[in-house]
Amino acid sequence: MAEKTSKNTLIVAECSFEYSSSPIDIIARGEARAEVSEEEIIIFEKLKQPYIFKLTDISKIIPSNYKIIIRLSPNGEIRLSELGYNFEDFLRILIKSRNMLISKYLLMNEEVIRKDIKAHCEFSYTDSSETINDECEVIVYKTGLAIHPEYNELLRIPYCEVSDISEIDYGILIVSEDNIKVRLNQFGYELDSFKKCLFGAIEELNLFAQKFVRSIDPHADIVSLRKIAGMFLDGKAAMKQDIEKYSKKVWEGLEKLIDKSGLKEEYRYLKTLAVVDKIAIGLKQGLMGELTDDYLWFLIPVLSIDAGNYKNRMILEAVPLKKESPGEAAEEDVNDNESSGEDNISAVKNLFQDILSKENEQSGNGQDEDIDRDQDQNQCEENSATGMATYLFKIFDENETESLKNDSQNARKTELKINEMIRKINKALIAINFRREPIYLSEDALYDPKNIRYRFAIENIPALKELRSKFIGRVSHSGLERWKKSIEKMIKSGKN
Repeated sequence: MAEKTSKNTLIVAECSFEYSSSPIDIIARGEARAEVSEEEIIIFEKLKQPYIFKLTDISKIIPSNYKIIIRLSPNGEIRLSELGYNFEDFLRILIKSRNMLISKYLLMNEEVIRKDIKAHCEFSYTDSSETINDECEVIVYKTGLAIHPEYNELLRIPYCEVSDISEIDYGILIVSEDNIKVRLNQFGYELDSFKKCLFGAIEELNLFAQKFVRSIDPHADIVSLRKIAGMFLDGKAAMKQDIEKYSKKVWEGLEKLIDKSGLKEEYRYLKTLAVVDKIAIGLKQGLMGELTDDYLWFLIPVLSIDAGNYKNRMILEAVPLKKESPGEAAEEDVNDNESSGEDNISAVKNLFQDILSKENEQSGNGQDEDIDRDQDQNQCEENSATGMATYLFKIFDENETESLKNDSQNARKTELKINEMIRKINKALIAINFRREPIYLSEDALYDPKNIRYRFAIENIPALKELRSKFIGRVSHSGLERWKKSIEKMIKSGKN
């Protein structure tokens, strides 16, 4: 094996390489030395300038016939061959280094409950016939499970997207909402500890959701309570029509929480524009205990395909639940059957009292841009005074709306499209732990080193990439009337 040139180098190997920008445009090829560190792969040609590639610029690593094909984003490809007996170690360390970056940038500072758990994994994706069958490391996080295969890309399954979980011989079987089936076994003596951590984390999310629902509707029967709580797991927004199947009081309580949050007038205004039964509300629990707030957030679909009244927007708003000082908040029993509606709201706020500061890490870096300004300058965090902004997306693409105008089934299709849009927004926001920067930052801003984790997230989360493609703009809360005018302009804007 060739000698390492840096203490940060994890592995080095002599090889043949080819670097191309397209299948017909070969930039360089020849004999070289390849080195992998925690964040880079470097190709050294003799007596020539090296080629330095960030692991965050890698979109795919494909082993094939003892060759390693490395696809780059936005384009380009590296092919390494003739690695000899270093092939397996080089591939394993390259994949592990990239997977660690995926964990670092995609999990967005999520709390680790247990790591360094060795096991064997077997799973396949719904869009692929290939089955991953590999040794792995399993990490239990507060809201999701991460599986690091030795020779394949990391898989993360949020607990709120688990449709079924069962114990099997010497392991567990997990099925996701996307029908990804994951079999984990060969834990050795770690099995009981792993199951305790995993089931404990899932139980904590379930308890948080059930306590939240119970605090709003103390009289809800156990079946309704569990059904509604399941809709709210890990911050997911649930639609009015789905919640009211089980409890109208819960929906009323959610709207009262919005009233108390400081967005009462904004919500009431948006509600006059909305497909009301499709309004969705969710609560995201702070990820870092006392360091982050719980966030109440909602989605407002504003949709009409009538030529004279065309609207095609999904509106997103999020606000931290206000903290009361210990002196203000009385000890209240959220299950007290005699509590009034106002008491219930106070009890909900007391329930989340130990959460302190705002989620926005970059708050105060600048003022939100008015919608008339160039979008590329709109890189600051939410308005520093309120910590809030309103986000607008298109629901249908232009070609879809045209085809709907003469479709007798358009009412049903629009209903399904709204449902799908809400599901995708839920999925994208959960994948990035409700950070909004990856949604609105411009392409230029994403190449700022401080935003590298957001660029990496966009490249690796299809739902987020699609959400960005539907993003229209955002409006800061800089006075109610000005905000309304900006919202109206953006709803009526020529952007589909």
